[in-house]
Amino acid sequence: MSQKTEGAGYSAAIHIAPIVGSIIGTPILGLLVALIMWASKKNENGFIDHHGREAIRFQLMTIVYCLFGFSIIMFTPLILFALPAILLTLFIWLCYPIYMAIQAMDGRKETYAYTFSPRRKGD
Repeated sequence: MSQKTEGAGYSAAIHIAPIVGSIIGTPILGLLVALIMWASKKNENGFIDHHGREAIRFQLMTIVYCLFGFSIIMFTPLILFALPAILLTLFIWLCYPIYMAIQAMDGRKETYAYTFSPRRKGD
């Protein structure tokens, strides 16, 4: 069994964990579950490491974008700009992990990257 096939289901679960955690509790709970899942297997399987890094990076950036949008609403009169931006961010937050979980189940690694997530050289 290849590393990709072996880690496909686990990688998909890492992508979906933040959504499930948010439904059950809070977005931070979902992020922590995904972080623990990734940290426990990242050294065993490169496929899981790649998908875990992508999922965690995306979740962190989504939280940053939402906090930025909420701060705009709280401290400026730009609610007409910030509210649609927050709703778009939440929509992307819901749809992208599902799409990426499907990519993980198909065994794809290099064919995608989350949009709007910064990268280090070599990632």
